[in-house]
Amino acid sequence: MMELIEARRYGIFHVANAGQCSRFELERRAAQFAGLDSSLVIGRPLSEMGNRAKRLNYSAMEMRALKQNGFVAPRPWEEALEEYIRAWREKQ
Repeated sequence: MMELIEARRYGIFHVANAGQCSRFELERRAAQFAGLDSSLVIGRPLSEMGNRAKRLNYSAMEMRALKQNGFVAPRPWEEALEEYIRAWREKQ
C-alpha cells in the first residue's frame, strides 16, 4: 500500500494478498499455523449460519487496476497469514 501511495497513483485499487481461498480454508489454515487441530474447524453452509447479510458464493478480488499500473501483486495469502499468526502468538 505504501508503494501505491508513494507512486502517487490515484483511483480505486483493490489490494489483497495473492491467491484465493474460501472462509473455511482460511479458518483451517489459521488453526494449522496456530498449532491447533484444524480438523476441529467444521464447515457449515451459509444457510445454517443465520447471517443477515447476503454473501456472494465467489468473491475473490482480481486487483486489475494494480496490475494495469505495473504494480506487483502482494505475496500469497498463506505467507501473510502464517506471519500474522506467528507475530500474534509471540505477543501472547
